[in-house]
Amino acid sequence: MVVETTAGDDGAVVDPATVWRVELRSHDIHDREGVLTLTDSALVFTDRATGSQTLVAFSEIRSVRRVRASPILMVTHADGGDTAFYFSQPPPLERAVTGSVGTTATGRPLGPFGGMRRTSKRRHQRENVKYLTTKAASLKPAIQAWVDEISARRR
Repeated sequence: MVVETTAGDDGAVVDPATVWRVELRSHDIHDREGVLTLTDSALVFTDRATGSQTLVAFSEIRSVRRVRASPILMVTHADGGDTAFYFSQPPPLERAVTGSVGTTATGRPLGPFGGMRRTSKRRHQRENVKYLTTKAASLKPAIQAWVDEISARRR
């Protein structure tokens, strides 16, 4: 997915982007798919499932940054909460339980040494980091355009 910037009357404008929102201040770390857009006064997330909109006024944003080596736009609110917007679907944060007999949670056959190489928490984290790092390279310009535009509108 590429976010292009175009010049308008008010400067650069980023196109709406499909993102997954994770509210980091709550204990519910499930992602919500939706569309991220900008208005003159706020950052707007429209939930794809419910159609509800969440507005974050630029005056309420303390900082905005791109998380290095990941496809994540991090927004810190004035009240201290953080929201992560993933520009690619985030991997599951919790390990899946083992699948059917003879396979791992990802469906990979266990084989003769399967008992020694079951999916561990560390392996799960490594796979997630690898996935995010792979996605980050192609999305870096798009996320940086969002950071630049939000920063400019906050001033």
